[in-house]
Parts: sequence; structure tokens; C-alpha cells
Amino acid sequence: MLRFDGVRAVPWQPTSDQLPSSRIFDLLAARDGTLWIGTSKGLASWKDGKLTQYVELGGHYISRLLEDHEGAVWASGLTISIGRLCAIRKGDVQCYGNDGILGRGAFNLYEDSRRNLWVGVKTGLWKWRPGPPKFYPLTGEPDGIQALGEDTDGTLLVGWNGGIHRFRDGKTEAYRLHDPARKLRARKILADHDGGLWIGTLAQG
Repeated sequence: MLRFDGVRAVPWQPTSDQLPSSRIFDLLAARDGTLWIGTSKGLASWKDGKLTQYVELGGHYISRLLEDHEGAVWASGLTISIGRLCAIRKGDVQCYGNDGILGRGAFNLYEDSRRNLWVGVKTGLWKWRPGPPKFYPLTGEPDGIQALGEDTDGTLLVGWNGGIHRFRDGKTEAYRLHDPARKLRARKILADHDGGLWIGTLAQG
């Protein structure tokens, strides 16, 4: 991992302990100043010169970190078989997925403007919070549901089935693109303040 001071990028390694792995897949700077570090073999956090590792996600590939509106940090841990989704609140760790309901784990997490927490997995989409989790099957995406975002009216946008879809009440509607014949394997979605939609794809730019 590198630390950039505005001029130079230099290697960074905590002096007190070692990270679970040198392969970093996601970083999150939380509002309380904690740096969360998702690696290929587990989760760590860094604050006030102290490195903390989380045994609950040991050996997991941390695919996504998210801080929700309440300050809880959510971490998705992928494995070949059974993944985990963990919420960390003031040092308390609560994990889900040991029963296999997440499959390999969550490929993306997204909290929308209505404070719904969405979890994209291999075979579909979970509305995790508020209320009891509810699953919506969206099969056929080779690498699971990864692209999640929001339209200008607050409707959830999902990368699925070769394109972008508006998702509401369990139903999907194709989002009209300039070239509808072009199939996209979307990985990231960002709606900007000018009403533009940016789509990061697997191999199409």
C-alpha cells in the first residue's frame, strides 16, 4: 500500500503489526478518522497509530467496504464457497451468511438516499435494511450483481443482463442508453450532479 502526501507516493506499512495481506482491494476513510483496509485475506483498521484485525473475516477477500448513515461499517467477505457480510459498530462485530444465504458473499454494497442497504450477490439482490432482509433473484450475471447506483428520481439502478436496469418493488425496467444494442458488463455506476450516468465496465471502458 502507498501513502500519498500530495507530492510523493511512498510505501506504507503499519509499524506495530502486519496487514492480513499486502494485496489491498478496498479502502474506506470513516467519518471518525479510522482507515479501514480490505485485503485479499481479511479486514484491518488503522486509527491513532493502532492496527486492528478482525478475526471474523480472516481469510476472506474483502470486496467492498461501506459506512452507513448511522456510522456502522459494513464489510463484504468473499470465499470460494460461503461468504460473510459483517457490520462493525463501536468495536462490536455482527456477521451474517454462515447459513449460506449469501452464497460466495456480497460483490457490492450500496446505501441509497432512502437509507436502504442493498447487497449484490451471485444470483441476485438483497434489500438488507431496513426491516428483515428480502431477496430478489436476478440470475444470469456471470460475476454477480456488482454495479449499483441511483437514478435522479431515487430509483435503484442495477447492472444486469447486459445493461443497466431500473429496479423498483422487485421489478426491472431497462434503462435507455444511447446504443441499446451494445451489451455491457457493468461493474460500477455513478450518477453525477448534472444528470449524467457513468458506467465502468469489465472490458469496454
